[in-house]
Amino acid sequence: MEFTSPFVPALSGEPSGTIHGREPLKEYFRKGLQAYPGLHFELLHTLTEVDSLLLYYRSVKELLAAEMMMVNEEGQIQTVHAHYAQK
Repeated sequence: MEFTSPFVPALSGEPSGTIHGREPLKEYFRKGLQAYPGLHFELLHTLTEVDSLLLYYRSVKELLAAEMMMVNEEGQIQTVHAHYAQK
C-alpha cells in the first residue's frame, strides 16, 4: 500500500509526501483524526476505469479534493494519490 498526499509531511513528518505500508498509514489517519476531530467528507462524484477509481469530494477545510486509487489484480487498492485544490 502506498499513499501520497500534500498533508503527509505535516501529519507524519515524511517529507516525500508518501507513506508506505498499512501500519504507517493507520498511524497517519490516527494523527489526522486528532488534528481534525470534526473531519468529514462530502462525496461529489465517482469516476471509474479498468484498474483505477477516482473520488472527487469536499474535504478538510472545505477544500475540493480528488483521490486516484490504483487497483491491483486482486481488486485491492494498491496506490492512492490525493490532490487538493488551492484556496
